[in-house]
Amino acid sequence: MVVHDLVVEHGEVQGETESNGVASVEALGEILSLLVALEGTALDLLELAVLGGFGDVSVVVTDHLLEEGLGLVILSELEAVILNDLDDLDALSVELLLDLSLVLSEGLAELGVLGVLLNGADSADPLVRIQLR
Repeated sequence: MVVHDLVVEHGEVQGETESNGVASVEALGEILSLLVALEGTALDLLELAVLGGFGDVSVVVTDHLLEEGLGLVILSELEAVILNDLDDLDALSVELLLDLSLVLSEGLAELGVLGVLLNGADSADPLVRIQLR
């Protein structure tokens, strides 16, 4: 047999109101919100403990890169100047050799023409050969 708490009001039979279910749901909600807050606090403390020391790492790395970067820029510019000078020296020596060979070949050609002009013995006219002897 099931016994119910019944209340008679205004001549009608009604069930007695029970707030036990609502109160337990509210208590469960408060407990869950407390657990969520504790979890958030624990994770914040863990993050502070773990990453707190690493917060300065980005500043140190940035400073280090600035110092090293300046050195790298200076060295790369110096290397570029040296390599450009060596490349220029190479090109200038090749250009000098080509110019010298051109001048020598033109000079030899002019000397050959001058030798032909001065040597009358090689002329095609036989009278000129006789007179020169």
